Amino acid sequence: GLKEVKVLNLKSFLNKKFEDIKVYPTGIGAFDNYLRNEKGEGGLPLGAMIQFAARSGAGKTTTLIRIAINLAKHTKIAHFNFEMSEMLLHKVYKNIAKTGISDTQAENLILVEEPDNDLESLIRSIKLLHYKDKINFFIIDSRMKIDAKMWNAKENATKISHELSKLVRELGITIILINQLSEEAIKEERIVLKESGDQYYDADLIFGLGFVYEKDENNKIRRDERGHPIVVENARKLYCEKNRFGKRYEALIHISEIYPDYNVVEISNDESNNYASEYEVDKENSIEFVEFDEKELPF
Repeated sequence: GLKEVKVLNLKSFLNKKFEDIKVYPTGIGAFDNYLRNEKGEGGLPLGAMIQFAARSGAGKTTTLIRIAINLAKHTKIAHFNFEMSEMLLHKVYKNIAKTGISDTQAENLILVEEPDNDLESLIRSIKLLHYKDKINFFIIDSRMKIDAKMWNAKENATKISHELSKLVRELGITIILINQLSEEAIKEERIVLKESGDQYYDADLIFGLGFVYEKDENNKIRRDERGHPIVVENARKLYCEKNRFGKRYEALIHISEIYPDYNVVEISNDESNNYASEYEVDKENSIEFVEFDEKELPF
């Protein structure tokens, strides 16, 4: 027989009571000052599928490790690392956390050792950690290393997006999936996920992380002797490309928010027009994008 269809009229639906969206502070103003619930609390929302993308070497993993350490003050979080060797990951965590972390943070941040990159195994691991250890936040680095056993890269990306988004709805958790920008997006200075497919539609939040370049008195990008744009070392530009919880926005991240002991000249978001993002660089003279090389790390 036919399955019964559950219905609710609009009056009854509007009379339903829902709790306000719970958010957890990241300690980074570019997130906490813009992502706010109805109570005015700022941070990453619980129950969200988040895509976090950037060109290679922009610092997306480092930024999310800082976010993970800060989130661990308030909740448990698990980090699935498919990209870095254990030794390199240890160096990154040690470098970011050298100003000190509490026992609570150290206990709440769970590093998944030697995770299986098969999508079904990843989903089982997330479910186990959620039900057994009460973990609600998950960082996965990265989408490119997950194998959904599909016949091409685009179908693989779409399958991953569908299944992880469904898992977010089922468990009420937040998944932060590290991704890459498409080559076309880099060339055309846009935020488009690599192997786009349905990834955009499945996500609740999409963030892009970009370099910031110096400008001269004529508002032109400064270049070095080789013609490459000069990077502002103490800042990154955060682009919120999609936000189901509110408006899209752009904001600056101070490197001091990632590395608290970093010696920087303070930059406010009000002064951001003194700089150019990588998506404002003219196409003809834009710098070449290269793959990240572990040997080039500054530690």
